[in-house]
Formats: sequence, structure tokens, C-alpha cells
Amino acid sequence: MIRRTIVGTILIGILVLLASCGSPKGEPQDVLEKVSQKDLEKGHIKLQLMEKVSIDARVTPYEKYKNGLNIYYMEPYVENKDGLSITEFIRNPILFHQDMNQVTELIEKHSRGKFYMSKRKTKDLEDKIQLLIPFKCQSGKEMNINCWWDINDKGQVVGTDFNFCPFGIIDEYTKVGKGVFNSAPLYEERDFKFADGDTVAKEMRSLAEQITGRKISEDMYCVPISQELYDAVMDAQGEDKEELPYPGEYYIVIMYFDIDGFSWRFVNASMSQKNGMKLKDDVVVDNGELICKNEWPLVGIYSAEGVMGLELNSFLLPGKPYNEKQKVCMPNDIIEQIEAYFQNVLLKQPVTIYEISLVYDGYFTDPRDGIIENVIRPFWIVKYWDGEKALKLVFDAYTGKFISRDNAY
Repeated sequence: MIRRTIVGTILIGILVLLASCGSPKGEPQDVLEKVSQKDLEKGHIKLQLMEKVSIDARVTPYEKYKNGLNIYYMEPYVENKDGLSITEFIRNPILFHQDMNQVTELIEKHSRGKFYMSKRKTKDLEDKIQLLIPFKCQSGKEMNINCWWDINDKGQVVGTDFNFCPFGIIDEYTKVGKGVFNSAPLYEERDFKFADGDTVAKEMRSLAEQITGRKISEDMYCVPISQELYDAVMDAQGEDKEELPYPGEYYIVIMYFDIDGFSWRFVNASMSQKNGMKLKDDVVVDNGELICKNEWPLVGIYSAEGVMGLELNSFLLPGKPYNEKQKVCMPNDIIEQIEAYFQNVLLKQPVTIYEISLVYDGYFTDPRDGIIENVIRPFWIVKYWDGEKALKLVFDAYTGKFISRDNAY
């Protein structure tokens, strides 16, 4: 389901549109009295949980996880998996396991401009490879594909860091997207004249799947942006305003890789290191914390000129199952954990919970299983508006245990 947002005047309703919920046959009856069976069947919960905490949220359909969910081993994304040497790769770079010409042709079909392949440059930077391919829009704006790969100790080209954007602009998601996410309840739905948001989101999802060769989750955001609307949101939050990197009106489309019908979100969780822990060699430790590997969202920029930006990085892949399917906590279990969490928080103003979703992200194997290694596993995330910004709580999908609190992006 596409999530679409645009700035409103003051705290306009919360819009997080998840896939419609099927009837959860076999749903246990020992739910909280505050949550009716009808609510769960609709995939939507609305109630006053506490004096200053209300829930008006879409929840993940029970049918999607009633038989349990897997944990998967994590693998690096390797471009030259067919044994292509570094020298050969530099001579003819491979983008997402296909010839770079195929990728550039796909982008040209969805934009108004042309790549100049004769001017492309590939650099060997010892442990990294960089590829630059110039592009010029019909309007004259100069852009380029900028790709980076690491070379590991096995001679593999790993982790495709792919950006298509105007010269001098990097990481548009960080610049604008996070601010949008953290202001979610200040936005409402709107379409621009050059294209409606639903059509743009579907086109961008299809393009991302064709380029990366991987399935993209239907759970996504399409955020209309203009300088005026962006400024209005920043004013409402008292934040400093910046000039937007793209002029005029455009959409930011934020997507996620799909795992078993769930989106691979950025949970940003870590685990405290304890004496006696046995760690696999690739587990990173920083100031006593085990830092998990994560996959960032996929981002597209779409304006009246078509596709004007893409961030389609692919660093990690789910491997074989780490274990057989395990049952996950029900929404009523998570609501109990939410209530317990907020009982220990001094709230200055009312809180509204607008999303309770199951997602996948990187984490670690259980220390009791022996050596600790990176895996991909499910989490419950709970997004809420605290009156100033959107935040998320992260819970273990199997035990319901609270893991962390972070910004909503």
C-alpha cells in the first residue's frame, strides 16, 4: 500500500496506509478488553490507551504472520558473483547483475534526457571502485550516475552504492526525507498537476525492481514536496529551513526491499556487549555496543521532467533460513508493552500512535545459541507523534521485549 503525504495547516490527520487486512481466522480470543475482535479484523485499532496516549493506527494484517516468520542468515551483495576479475569489472562495470547499458536505458525511458556513455569514467581506488556516467536533461540540467563498490579480501566487488542525481547533490534522503518522516502527522494527501502520486509511486517501484532485480515492498511512501510546503512544515515545527535541492514541485518516493511480503526497514538497533560473548568476525563493536548491519531505504525523485534522482543502494541480501518459522507476538501483546513503556515516561503533551507494523531488519542471533552473528529478523515497530516530531519504538517480534526508541525514519 502506498503512503502519500503533503503539508497541511496544523496537525492534519495521520496517514499511514498499509495493505488492507483480511479476516484473521484463528485469532486468539485473549485480547485486551480495550481492543475488540472487530478492530483486529479490520486491521485498525482506535482507542484511548492512557490519559495522554491514544491509538489510531493501522496494524499489520494477521493473515501475513499467523503461521510464524523466519529469521534469515545475512549475505553481502556481490556484483561479480560469476567470477569476473576486478580488471574485467573496471573495463565493463556490472550494475545490479546486469550490463550498465541496460540500467541507463531504463532510466532514459523514465526521464527526459540522455546519458553520455563515451564520457563515462571508472576509477580503481585500491579497495574501492567508482563509476561516473554523465547525463543531461532536456532542460539543460547536468546530472550523473555515481556508483561506488568495495573490494573485499576475496577479490569480490560488494555493496552497490548507486546514486543518480544532479552534480553536487548527495544523499537527498538525509537532507529532506528524514525531516519529512519526523513530521508525518503534519502532512496530508495531495497531487501535483504533472502526475498523481499513486501513478508516480507505481512507476518508481516498477523501475526500482527492473534496475535492482529485486522485489520491492508494496509498503512505501510517496511524499509531494515543494519549497513552499517544505517551509510550512519547518515553520510549524520551529526548524531551520533549507533551500530544496530540486526546484519546483516533485515527489520523493521512499521504498524498501521485500522479505516474505514485509518491508526491510531501517530499525537501527544495537546490542550491548557482555563478557564471554563469542562474536563472528564481521560483527562490529563500538564503545561496548554490537552494531548491526542494516539496509537503507530506496529513494526516487520524480518531477515534471520524469525521474530526477535515484538512490538504489544494495548492500545486503537474505540468505538461507537461520531457523524454521516461529510465532510472533500479537498486536495486543505489543499494546501491553506500549502501555508499560509510557507508564515510565513523563509526557508533556498527548501522544498519538499511528502505526503498528511488522518489518524486517538486521540484528543478531541469540547469545544463548553460541556464536553471535548478523541475521535478518522481524520486529514490531510502533510509530507515534509526540506533538513535535514522529518517533518509533522497536520491539522484538517474538518476545515482545522493548529494544529501542528512535526517530521515525
